[in-house]
Amino acid sequence: MFNNQEPEEIFTHNMLYLRKERHWSQKETAKKLGIGILTLRRIEKGILPKWFRSSKIFTISEVFDISVHDLFYTFLQ
Repeated sequence: MFNNQEPEEIFTHNMLYLRKERHWSQKETAKKLGIGILTLRRIEKGILPKWFRSSKIFTISEVFDISVHDLFYTFLQ
């Protein structure tokens, strides 16, 4: 069902899923990730800034304790 989704779409879904699973607010999550709340809101809506793709992926992986591969290629449910 989710095999046809692009990695960016899976990442966007997973970011929202992981935040909600932990019961973290957007403000709390943004602070943990070292990004602005507006950036987090954009990411959760599927808008990924170009600078973001290369600079924060490993931080997100560490904060959510998930591999970079799973962030982009495993649709979490």
